[in-house]
Amino acid sequence: MKSKTIKLPDIFIKKLVKLPENGMGYQVVSVILRSGQILSGYKVLNSEFLLLEGDEKIVVKDIEKIELETCC
Repeated sequence: MKSKTIKLPDIFIKKLVKLPENGMGYQVVSVILRSGQILSGYKVLNSEFLLLEGDEKIVVKDIEKIELETCC
């Protein structure tokens, strides 16, 4: 399955830069959409690019907020 990324707006990048990484160069996040839908387990690369799998269609303007997921 082919992956693609979407660039996050500066408001999300500034928030994510201040948070710890889950691994080398990435963070695992929950994406909360304006519709109320919560998408869990997504990776953000370099605090800037949301990694999508396959033919997912997430539009930046539909993202309300992004929260870092905590482990254990």
